[in-house]
Amino acid sequence: MLAVYQRQIDDLAEAARTLPSTHPPAEALREWMRGFVRYAAVKRGMVALLRSMMDTQTDLFASARTTLRESAGALMRAAADAGEIRADVEPQAILQAMGGICMATDRPGSEASAVALVDLVFDGLRFGVGASA
Repeated sequence: MLAVYQRQIDDLAEAARTLPSTHPPAEALREWMRGFVRYAAVKRGMVALLRSMMDTQTDLFASARTTLRESAGALMRAAADAGEIRADVEPQAILQAMGGICMATDRPGSEASAVALVDLVFDGLRFGVGASA
């Protein structure tokens, strides 16, 4: 169980490293965010078991949070540096938003709703970019 969870975290980290080579910065971030909610859909059946393990496997889950925050941060910085998203949003805020999306769409058949909500959050990251002050 923990090995599956770790592999999914590793896959998200790998996607954060490879997506920028095939997508413009903001699109790389968007695809990574979509991948995050797909990952959450896959682990949906493991949630109860994972929650019970959080108290005993604190290092693993702390490491996973760090990996996700760093992955999101690298993609967000690249997109902000390219002028494609706002620079005033922290990676933790995006992870919290995506976590909320995952909880709100935690039922079979809701992946399309989750992706639509990710796109809404992503549009919020683009809001006001390039506007004159």
